[in-house]
Amino acid sequence: MKTYRSATLLLIAVLAACAGNPAPPAPAPFEPTGAYDFSTNVDGTLVSGTLTVIDGTSGLRGTVTTDVTEPLSLSSVRVEERTVTGTGSTPDGTFSITMTVAEDGTFTGGWSLGAMSGSVTGRKRSG
Repeated sequence: MKTYRSATLLLIAVLAACAGNPAPPAPAPFEPTGAYDFSTNVDGTLVSGTLTVIDGTSGLRGTVTTDVTEPLSLSSVRVEERTVTGTGSTPDGTFSITMTVAEDGTFTGGWSLGAMSGSVTGRKRSG
């Protein structure tokens, strides 16, 4: 009986030592739909805006609104891991915006329209 008790205690001690700290929980899956508030510089002027991504009947699409332009419809929105890319047609050519979103909701990226381009930074709204 004494050997059985010693073996049981030894087994418990070994299992406890092997257990260690549990692995941290996996991050929540990235949800691309929502509103992304951004700022960029266009020809020396700070421009603020919002890109809104929705899940339409034929996939993701979006709208870009700024404080200096009319709303721009994005006919295509693609997501690869945590990178969101939207494109839309304008009279001046194809507009494209790409944002890589961190787990805290902040993002960096860039945009282009014809010969113009720039960087973009911002934060995805929560909720």
